[in-house]
Amino acid sequence: MARYWVATLLPSETATTAGTKTIDLDVTNPISMITVIMKARSAGTVMTAHPAGNVSKIEVVDGSGVIASLSGYECQGLDFYNKRVMPNNYVSDVDDVYAWATFNLNFGRKLFDTDLVLDPTKFSNPQLKITHNYRTCDASADDATLEVYAHMFDEKKISPIGYLRPVEAQSYASGANTSVETVDLPRDLPVRQMMLRGAASDYYPWQVVHDVKIEEDGGAKIPFEMNIATWLKFINQHYPPCQEPCSIAVNSTARDVYAAPTFTVEALLMPSTVTNIISRELTTTTIPFALDITASDTAFGHFSGWCPHYCFPIPFGDQMDFNDWYDPRPLGSLKAKITAGSAGTNGSVAVVLEQLKRY
Repeated sequence: MARYWVATLLPSETATTAGTKTIDLDVTNPISMITVIMKARSAGTVMTAHPAGNVSKIEVVDGSGVIASLSGYECQGLDFYNKRVMPNNYVSDVDDVYAWATFNLNFGRKLFDTDLVLDPTKFSNPQLKITHNYRTCDASADDATLEVYAHMFDEKKISPIGYLRPVEAQSYASGANTSVETVDLPRDLPVRQMMLRGAASDYYPWQVVHDVKIEEDGGAKIPFEMNIATWLKFINQHYPPCQEPCSIAVNSTARDVYAAPTFTVEALLMPSTVTNIISRELTTTTIPFALDITASDTAFGHFSGWCPHYCFPIPFGDQMDFNDWYDPRPLGSLKAKITAGSAGTNGSVAVVLEQLKRY
Protein backbone atom coordinates (compact mmCIF):
# COMPACT_ATOMS: atom_id res chain seq x y z
CA MET A 1 0.00 0.00 0.00
CA ALA A 2 1.03 3.61 -0.46
CA ARG A 3 3.09 5.31 2.23
CA TYR A 4 2.09 8.73 0.82
CA TRP A 5 -0.82 9.96 -1.28
CA VAL A 6 -2.31 13.05 -2.85
CA ALA A 7 -5.92 13.58 -1.78
CA THR A 8 -8.38 15.73 -3.71
CA LEU A 9 -9.85 18.28 -1.31
CA LEU A 10 -11.74 20.08 -4.06
CA PRO A 11 -12.25 18.64 -7.56
CA SER A 12 -11.94 21.25 -10.29
CA GLU A 13 -15.03 23.45 -10.15
CA THR A 14 -16.21 26.65 -11.82
CA ALA A 15 -14.93 29.75 -10.02
CA THR A 16 -16.52 32.62 -11.94
CA THR A 17 -18.06 34.21 -8.87
CA ALA A 18 -15.60 36.17 -6.77
CA GLY A 19 -15.65 35.22 -3.10
CA THR A 20 -14.15 32.94 -0.46
CA LYS A 21 -14.23 29.16 -0.83
CA THR A 22 -14.21 27.32 2.51
CA ILE A 23 -13.11 23.68 2.66
CA ASP A 24 -13.28 21.61 5.84
CA LEU A 25 -10.03 19.74 6.47
CA ASP A 26 -11.93 16.76 7.80
CA VAL A 27 -9.11 14.28 7.21
CA THR A 28 -7.06 12.44 9.80
CA ASN A 29 -3.86 11.89 7.85
CA PRO A 30 -0.97 14.35 8.42
CA ILE A 31 -0.72 16.97 5.66
CA SER A 32 2.72 17.93 4.34
CA MET A 33 1.55 20.44 1.71
CA ILE A 34 -1.70 21.90 0.36
CA THR A 35 -1.81 22.82 -3.35
CA VAL A 36 -4.33 25.27 -4.80
CA ILE A 37 -4.65 25.74 -8.58
CA MET A 38 -6.58 28.70 -10.03
CA LYS A 39 -7.15 28.93 -13.79
CA ALA A 40 -8.74 31.78 -15.74
CA ARG A 41 -9.48 31.95 -19.47
CA SER A 42 -8.28 35.13 -21.13
CA ALA A 43 -10.49 37.22 -23.38
CA GLY A 44 -7.42 38.51 -25.21
CA THR A 45 -7.39 41.88 -23.47
CA VAL A 46 -4.38 43.59 -21.90
CA MET A 47 -3.19 41.99 -18.66
CA THR A 48 -3.89 43.87 -15.44
CA ALA A 49 -1.93 41.59 -13.08
CA HIS A 50 -0.08 38.30 -12.87
CA PRO A 51 -2.35 35.20 -12.68
CA ALA A 52 -1.27 34.77 -9.03
CA GLY A 53 -3.22 37.94 -8.29
CA ASN A 54 -6.47 36.06 -8.88
CA VAL A 55 -6.07 34.58 -5.38
CA SER A 56 -5.88 37.38 -2.82
CA LYS A 57 -5.67 35.23 0.31
CA ILE A 58 -5.09 31.61 1.35
CA GLU A 59 -5.76 30.76 4.98
CA VAL A 60 -5.89 27.70 7.20
CA VAL A 61 -7.83 28.44 10.35
CA ASP A 62 -9.12 26.61 13.40
CA GLY A 63 -12.02 28.72 14.59
CA SER A 64 -10.41 32.08 15.41
CA GLY A 65 -6.93 30.53 15.46
CA VAL A 66 -4.69 31.12 12.44
CA ILE A 67 -2.61 28.18 11.21
CA ALA A 68 -1.49 29.85 7.96
CA SER A 69 -2.40 33.11 6.21
CA LEU A 70 -0.80 34.55 3.07
CA SER A 71 -1.76 36.40 -0.06
CA GLY A 72 -1.39 34.49 -3.32
CA TYR A 73 1.71 36.52 -4.19
CA GLU A 74 3.26 35.88 -0.77
CA CYS A 75 2.47 32.17 -0.96
CA GLN A 76 4.30 31.83 -4.28
CA GLY A 77 7.24 33.93 -3.08
CA LEU A 78 7.71 31.88 0.09
CA ASP A 79 7.31 28.63 -1.85
CA PHE A 80 10.08 29.70 -4.23
CA TYR A 81 12.48 30.48 -1.38
CA ASN A 82 11.71 27.13 0.25
CA LYS A 83 12.10 24.99 -2.87
CA ARG A 84 14.28 27.16 -5.14
CA VAL A 85 11.88 26.67 -8.04
CA MET A 86 8.72 28.55 -9.01
CA PRO A 87 5.39 26.79 -8.53
CA ASN A 88 3.64 25.75 -11.73
CA ASN A 89 2.42 28.95 -13.42
CA TYR A 90 1.40 29.70 -16.97
CA VAL A 91 1.12 33.34 -18.01
CA SER A 92 -1.02 34.10 -21.04
CA ASP A 93 -3.06 36.97 -22.43
CA VAL A 94 -3.96 35.08 -25.63
CA ASP A 95 -7.69 34.96 -26.38
CA ASP A 96 -9.37 31.71 -25.29
CA VAL A 97 -6.23 30.41 -23.53
CA TYR A 98 -6.17 29.61 -19.81
CA ALA A 99 -3.59 31.27 -17.60
CA TRP A 100 -3.04 29.62 -14.26
CA ALA A 101 -1.22 29.90 -10.96
CA THR A 102 -0.32 27.22 -8.43
CA PHE A 103 -0.08 27.95 -4.71
CA ASN A 104 1.68 25.58 -2.30
CA LEU A 105 1.28 25.92 1.46
CA ASN A 106 4.27 24.10 2.93
CA PHE A 107 4.03 22.84 6.51
CA GLY A 108 7.49 21.26 6.53
CA ARG A 109 11.03 22.06 5.44
CA LYS A 110 10.54 19.79 2.44
CA LEU A 111 7.76 17.68 0.99
CA PHE A 112 6.95 14.84 3.40
CA ASP A 113 9.08 16.20 6.24
CA THR A 114 8.52 13.68 9.05
CA ASP A 115 9.26 16.21 11.81
CA LEU A 116 7.16 19.16 10.65
CA VAL A 117 3.70 18.48 9.27
CA LEU A 118 0.14 19.70 9.76
CA ASP A 119 -1.80 17.15 11.83
CA PRO A 120 -5.54 17.93 11.47
CA THR A 121 -6.35 15.79 14.52
CA LYS A 122 -4.60 18.35 16.74
CA PHE A 123 -7.31 20.92 15.94
CA SER A 124 -11.04 21.22 16.59
CA ASN A 125 -12.32 22.39 13.20
CA PRO A 126 -9.50 23.12 10.71
CA GLN A 127 -10.62 24.82 7.50
CA LEU A 128 -8.96 26.04 4.33
CA LYS A 129 -10.23 29.40 3.02
CA ILE A 130 -9.39 30.70 -0.47
CA THR A 131 -10.37 34.23 -1.47
CA HIS A 132 -10.39 34.66 -5.25
CA ASN A 133 -11.46 36.84 -8.17
CA TYR A 134 -10.78 35.44 -11.64
CA ARG A 135 -10.90 38.89 -13.27
CA THR A 136 -7.97 40.37 -11.36
CA CYS A 137 -5.49 39.30 -14.05
CA ASP A 138 -7.81 39.96 -17.02
CA ALA A 139 -10.82 42.19 -16.40
CA SER A 140 -12.68 40.45 -19.25
CA ALA A 141 -11.80 36.83 -18.44
CA ASP A 142 -14.75 34.60 -19.35
CA ASP A 143 -14.16 31.35 -17.41
CA ALA A 144 -12.28 30.11 -14.35
CA THR A 145 -11.75 26.97 -12.29
CA LEU A 146 -10.45 26.21 -8.80
CA GLU A 147 -9.04 22.92 -7.49
CA VAL A 148 -7.29 21.88 -4.27
CA TYR A 149 -5.12 18.94 -3.22
CA ALA A 150 -3.43 17.72 -0.03
CA HIS A 151 -0.11 15.86 -0.04
CA MET A 152 -0.51 13.49 2.90
CA PHE A 153 1.15 10.66 4.77
CA ASP A 154 -0.72 7.38 4.46
CA GLU A 155 0.68 4.19 5.96
CA LYS A 156 4.00 5.73 6.99
CA LYS A 157 3.85 6.33 10.75
CA ILE A 158 5.46 9.56 11.93
CA SER A 159 5.79 11.51 15.18
CA PRO A 160 5.93 15.20 14.19
CA ILE A 161 6.99 17.83 16.70
CA GLY A 162 4.99 20.63 15.03
CA TYR A 163 4.54 22.48 11.76
CA LEU A 164 5.72 25.56 9.87
CA ARG A 165 3.30 28.45 10.32
CA PRO A 166 3.50 30.90 7.36
CA VAL A 167 1.70 34.16 8.17
CA GLU A 168 1.59 37.75 7.03
CA ALA A 169 2.56 39.51 10.25
CA GLN A 170 1.79 43.01 8.97
CA SER A 171 1.10 44.94 5.79
CA TYR A 172 0.87 48.66 5.19
CA ALA A 173 0.94 51.38 2.55
CA SER A 174 4.46 52.73 2.23
CA GLY A 175 5.19 56.28 3.34
CA ALA A 176 7.18 59.00 1.63
CA ASN A 177 10.76 58.45 0.49
CA THR A 178 13.13 57.90 3.50
CA SER A 179 10.23 57.61 5.97
CA VAL A 180 10.57 54.81 8.52
CA GLU A 181 7.84 52.35 9.49
CA THR A 182 8.31 50.54 12.81
CA VAL A 183 6.78 47.07 12.86
CA ASP A 184 6.35 45.21 16.15
CA LEU A 185 7.29 41.60 15.45
CA PRO A 186 5.73 38.72 17.39
CA ARG A 187 8.01 37.03 19.93
CA ASP A 188 5.97 33.96 20.81
CA LEU A 189 7.46 31.49 18.30
CA PRO A 190 10.86 30.71 16.74
CA VAL A 191 11.25 32.13 13.22
CA ARG A 192 12.76 30.17 10.34
CA GLN A 193 12.79 33.13 7.96
CA MET A 194 11.31 36.52 7.36
CA MET A 195 10.17 37.48 3.88
CA LEU A 196 9.38 41.04 2.83
CA ARG A 197 7.30 42.10 -0.13
CA GLY A 198 7.86 45.65 -1.36
CA ALA A 199 5.51 46.08 -4.30
CA ALA A 200 4.91 49.00 -6.64
CA SER A 201 4.25 49.01 -10.38
CA ASP A 202 7.21 50.33 -12.40
CA TYR A 203 9.60 50.18 -9.42
CA TYR A 204 12.19 47.73 -8.16
CA PRO A 205 11.61 45.94 -4.81
CA TRP A 206 14.44 47.90 -3.20
CA GLN A 207 12.83 51.17 -4.28
CA VAL A 208 9.91 50.28 -1.99
CA VAL A 209 11.84 48.69 0.89
CA HIS A 210 15.14 50.58 0.87
CA ASP A 211 16.59 49.53 4.23
CA VAL A 212 15.66 47.04 6.94
CA LYS A 213 16.87 47.10 10.53
CA ILE A 214 15.84 44.55 13.16
CA GLU A 215 16.21 45.71 16.77
CA GLU A 216 16.12 43.63 19.93
CA ASP A 217 15.19 45.24 23.26
CA GLY A 218 15.18 48.83 22.05
CA GLY A 219 18.40 48.56 20.06
CA ALA A 220 20.49 46.63 22.61
CA LYS A 221 21.27 44.22 19.77
CA ILE A 222 20.90 44.55 15.98
CA PRO A 223 20.68 41.05 14.39
CA PHE A 224 20.08 42.48 10.91
CA GLU A 225 20.73 45.84 9.27
CA MET A 226 21.12 46.17 5.52
CA ASN A 227 20.47 48.29 2.46
CA ILE A 228 18.20 46.04 0.38
CA ALA A 229 19.83 46.79 -2.99
CA THR A 230 23.02 45.40 -1.45
CA TRP A 231 21.20 42.54 0.29
CA LEU A 232 19.72 41.35 -3.01
CA LYS A 233 23.21 41.09 -4.47
CA PHE A 234 24.10 38.78 -1.58
CA ILE A 235 20.94 36.71 -1.21
CA ASN A 236 20.24 36.14 -4.91
CA GLN A 237 23.52 34.21 -5.16
CA HIS A 238 21.88 31.45 -3.12
CA TYR A 239 18.88 30.97 -5.41
CA PRO A 240 18.44 30.24 -9.11
CA PRO A 241 16.39 32.65 -11.23
CA CYS A 242 12.65 32.18 -10.95
CA GLN A 243 11.23 31.13 -14.31
CA GLU A 244 7.76 30.56 -15.74
CA PRO A 245 6.40 29.69 -19.20
CA CYS A 246 4.15 32.03 -21.14
CA SER A 247 2.25 32.72 -24.36
CA ILE A 248 1.78 36.39 -25.15
CA ALA A 249 -0.43 38.13 -27.73
CA VAL A 250 2.05 40.68 -29.08
CA ASN A 251 0.76 43.56 -31.19
CA SER A 252 2.35 46.41 -33.12
CA THR A 253 1.01 48.65 -30.35
CA ALA A 254 2.93 47.99 -27.13
CA ARG A 255 1.11 45.93 -24.49
CA ASP A 256 1.92 45.68 -20.80
CA VAL A 257 2.99 42.26 -19.55
CA TYR A 258 3.16 40.97 -15.96
CA ALA A 259 5.66 38.33 -14.87
CA ALA A 260 6.43 36.75 -11.50
CA PRO A 261 10.08 37.93 -11.41
CA THR A 262 10.37 41.65 -10.64
CA PHE A 263 14.14 42.22 -10.63
CA THR A 264 16.49 41.83 -13.66
CA VAL A 265 13.56 40.46 -15.67
CA GLU A 266 14.20 38.79 -19.03
CA ALA A 267 11.49 37.90 -21.56
CA LEU A 268 12.80 35.06 -23.73
CA LEU A 269 10.19 34.81 -26.50
CA MET A 270 9.85 33.36 -29.98
CA PRO A 271 7.09 34.58 -32.34
CA SER A 272 5.12 31.98 -34.27
CA THR A 273 5.90 33.84 -37.54
CA VAL A 274 9.60 33.75 -38.36
CA THR A 275 9.66 37.14 -40.08
CA ASN A 276 8.31 39.00 -37.05
CA ILE A 277 10.64 40.79 -34.66
CA ILE A 278 9.70 41.40 -31.03
CA SER A 279 10.81 44.60 -29.34
CA ARG A 280 10.70 45.53 -25.68
CA GLU A 281 11.15 48.73 -23.77
CA LEU A 282 14.76 49.32 -22.75
CA THR A 283 14.04 49.09 -19.02
CA THR A 284 12.51 45.66 -18.46
CA THR A 285 13.52 45.05 -14.86
CA THR A 286 10.32 46.59 -13.52
CA ILE A 287 6.81 45.19 -13.78
CA PRO A 288 4.81 45.64 -15.94
CA PHE A 289 6.98 45.99 -19.01
CA ALA A 290 5.90 46.65 -22.60
CA LEU A 291 6.30 44.41 -25.64
CA ASP A 292 5.50 45.08 -29.28
CA ILE A 293 6.14 43.35 -32.60
CA THR A 294 6.37 44.14 -36.33
CA ALA A 295 2.97 42.49 -36.96
CA SER A 296 0.39 41.03 -34.57
CA ASP A 297 1.39 37.53 -33.52
CA THR A 298 1.56 35.08 -30.61
CA ALA A 299 4.92 34.65 -28.91
CA PHE A 300 5.91 31.66 -26.80
CA GLY A 301 8.71 31.35 -24.26
CA HIS A 302 9.36 32.12 -20.63
CA PHE A 303 10.12 34.88 -18.17
CA SER A 304 13.17 34.78 -15.93
CA GLY A 305 14.56 36.90 -13.13
CA TRP A 306 14.70 37.36 -9.37
CA CYS A 307 12.44 38.53 -6.53
CA PRO A 308 9.19 36.71 -7.40
CA HIS A 309 6.25 39.08 -6.90
CA TYR A 310 8.60 41.66 -5.29
CA CYS A 311 9.46 39.21 -2.46
CA PHE A 312 12.86 38.67 -0.88
CA PRO A 313 13.89 36.59 2.15
CA ILE A 314 15.88 37.12 5.33
CA PRO A 315 16.63 33.53 6.45
CA PHE A 316 17.72 32.81 10.03
CA GLY A 317 20.21 30.00 10.63
CA ASP A 318 20.45 26.59 8.99
CA GLN A 319 17.09 26.30 7.24
CA MET A 320 16.98 22.53 7.71
CA ASP A 321 17.83 22.55 11.45
CA PHE A 322 14.85 23.76 13.48
CA ASN A 323 17.08 24.04 16.58
CA ASP A 324 19.17 26.68 14.77
CA TRP A 325 16.40 29.16 13.93
CA TYR A 326 15.91 32.62 15.41
CA ASP A 327 14.19 32.38 18.81
CA PRO A 328 12.84 35.76 20.00
CA ARG A 329 10.93 34.38 22.99
CA PRO A 330 13.43 35.55 25.64
CA LEU A 331 13.33 39.14 24.33
CA GLY A 332 11.43 42.03 25.84
CA SER A 333 10.81 43.66 22.44
CA LEU A 334 11.50 42.98 18.78
CA LYS A 335 10.98 45.58 16.07
CA ALA A 336 11.69 45.89 12.37
CA LYS A 337 12.40 49.41 11.15
CA ILE A 338 11.70 49.60 7.42
CA THR A 339 12.85 52.65 5.44
CA ALA A 340 10.86 53.57 2.34
CA GLY A 341 12.62 54.08 -0.98
CA SER A 342 12.02 56.32 -3.96
CA ALA A 343 8.69 54.64 -4.79
CA GLY A 344 7.35 56.44 -1.73
CA THR A 345 3.59 56.31 -1.32
CA ASN A 346 3.20 54.30 -4.55
CA GLY A 347 4.38 51.20 -2.71
CA SER A 348 2.90 48.62 -0.35
CA VAL A 349 4.87 46.53 2.12
CA ALA A 350 4.14 43.15 3.70
CA VAL A 351 6.14 41.38 6.39
CA VAL A 352 5.80 37.59 6.28
CA LEU A 353 7.11 35.22 8.96
CA GLU A 354 7.61 31.49 8.67
CA GLN A 355 7.37 30.35 12.29
CA LEU A 356 7.87 27.05 14.10
CA LYS A 357 4.73 26.00 15.94
CA ARG A 358 5.14 22.99 18.22
CA TYR A 359 2.29 20.69 19.20
